[in-house]
Amino acid sequence: MAASANEPVTSDSKKAVASAEDVTSAEAMNSTKELCLYLMDTCVPHCCKTCTSCQPRWSDQPSPEAEKAHIAEMENGHGIVKRISPKEDHKTVRVDIQNKHMKDILTNVFDGYPGYNAPLLPADSAWVFNEPFKMFVGRWDQIRANRLRTPFAAEKAAWVALFSAMTPVVQPTLDSIKRIRDTSLVRWNDLSLIFPLGKLILVEELGGVQSVVRVLEGKLTFQNSQYFHSLAVEYVDWDGEKYGLHTRTLDIPQYNGHKMVGVSDLSTMPLDFCPSEEALRTKLIARGRRTRVPIEASGRIMIDANAFYDNNPNSMWRKRPALQSMDAESEADDDTGETVESAQLSDEQCLLATGVVCGFDLRTKDWCLFPVDGISNITFNGFAYEKLVLPPGEKKMAWAFVESKNLLLDASDSDGSTAFDDFVTDKGKGLVMLLCGSPGVGKTYTAEAIAEVAKVPLYMISAGELGSASGQVELALDKALGLCRRWKAMLLLDEADVFLGKRLSGGNASIERNELVSIFLRRLEYYQGTMFLTTNKIENIDDAFQSRIDIILPYGDLTAEARLQVWVNFINKTSGTGVFDLTEEQVQKLAREYNLNGREIKNLVKSSLLVAGKFGAPGISTSPATSGSGTEDKAATLKEPAKAKVTITILETLAEMRIRAHKLMGKTDDGGVGF
Repeated sequence: MAASANEPVTSDSKKAVASAEDVTSAEAMNSTKELCLYLMDTCVPHCCKTCTSCQPRWSDQPSPEAEKAHIAEMENGHGIVKRISPKEDHKTVRVDIQNKHMKDILTNVFDGYPGYNAPLLPADSAWVFNEPFKMFVGRWDQIRANRLRTPFAAEKAAWVALFSAMTPVVQPTLDSIKRIRDTSLVRWNDLSLIFPLGKLILVEELGGVQSVVRVLEGKLTFQNSQYFHSLAVEYVDWDGEKYGLHTRTLDIPQYNGHKMVGVSDLSTMPLDFCPSEEALRTKLIARGRRTRVPIEASGRIMIDANAFYDNNPNSMWRKRPALQSMDAESEADDDTGETVESAQLSDEQCLLATGVVCGFDLRTKDWCLFPVDGISNITFNGFAYEKLVLPPGEKKMAWAFVESKNLLLDASDSDGSTAFDDFVTDKGKGLVMLLCGSPGVGKTYTAEAIAEVAKVPLYMISAGELGSASGQVELALDKALGLCRRWKAMLLLDEADVFLGKRLSGGNASIERNELVSIFLRRLEYYQGTMFLTTNKIENIDDAFQSRIDIILPYGDLTAEARLQVWVNFINKTSGTGVFDLTEEQVQKLAREYNLNGREIKNLVKSSLLVAGKFGAPGISTSPATSGSGTEDKAATLKEPAKAKVTITILETLAEMRIRAHKLMGKTDDGGVGF
């Protein structure tokens, strides 16, 4: 008799009892019924509560709740439970870890994996892992390498059971990764396989600077009508005060087919895919240890991240990093609030360090990012001051003046104030040197040479760079003075006549001019560094400046003896190339007969090198050549390159041209101006 869906029925679930129809005797029938009391289960229908079209599902449990409790009771006896999906070809979609030894194993294996936090996992219930089982894939090598290392039988059995149960779950993913590694080809949908959480990847910045970052998250995003595989990554940065972790996002646009795994195609790649991984690691770790460069002159640039962000608060191409804490960052002292440096960065933190540093170009006056690989410590020219052509007494006095600066400022009198301080606090502490004279007599070079010997940066700025409007000049001047104070740099204000000139009366132009002079006077009084001012018009200096200038160094036109020294200095500077074919008498003749200033002599030496290089360059000669047919062809053949030489003839020709130009400009032979 068929049972209705609403009535209990019997089912031969054990498949161990023959059908009652095969038993003909009543005794056999009764015996079978008695046996079925033990082997037959009662089944009830479980109807779907959310859909009326579903067929009832039969179960030996009286209710869905009872069935869940029964399944949970069965699961409690197993160390690992795999849940499969019948809709996905019985694919494992979830794994529950219940065994204590397995949990201990995974605690050690997953330690340090992004997003894994053992203390937050329940100790008395199952640990649940869902597909795609990223942690197992990412740490599978550790699981495989350590599964049989424990000496204890229970833990060894747990290792074997865990490895055996999870191998078929993760093996398809591992096979796909191996295929990508073997072919170096990857589909867009498979990018998550080579960029898992915690993966170190190589990126190439603008200018070809290579950096390593760590993957924090990978997800599908949709931006501007296009899909991207977006990677949230972190790296080590320096904000001017401390080290920390900075985050950014890398977007890989959707593509069809396959692409090569490399920075050229994907703009990024896993570090372990690089053919020279070890050499690259060594190089980037060494670079990371140089990421925090002390505030010092380095050629024509200053490395100063803090000043970079202060002067570019709204920069669209480089924001001050919002750094997260890390083990080796600088920590603030609880009592003083001062930054305290902690231990050196680890090798991995150095590997993750940014490949660029923030700084200032002293030549262009621009804030820029500089590749760490392109930066080296400056080698100061200690002989620069020796080449300066000045009367011996004045030359010695100028250097002694600057050399003693710190001693003078640090000297204290009995009441604790600075010995050379003004009665007003912080007033008159700076040292100001005025260099006055005609163009090309060594004013600018004096400041450059002193800065070289003092081993400090020289911040050079002209009056024209500061602007003309009073408000603009004040801001630019404050910025320059502030940076010089920060870097302990010397300031050279070239062509400062507009600020030093006598104040006028009458007219709007006079008001603007007088305001500029007043602004500069105030800044000069309170500036505490070393400042060089150059002018060609000492006779026009305002009286108020004379009392604020510590030393005035006048430069007259070069004498024949001084010109000889300048000629010798510039010729000797290039003598290593062997291009000057001159006698001592010929050099003396150049100094004696041609009234040129230092800059003009420098330009003549430079021009002579260019001219000599042209005269001595390889040429093309056309000579007859016999072909295989016996006829003569005109074949072009290279002449043997002649060695370039600078002769007295070249230098005299260039000097004569310069003297004729002097006459056209109204200059006399003695360097004065003709009327």
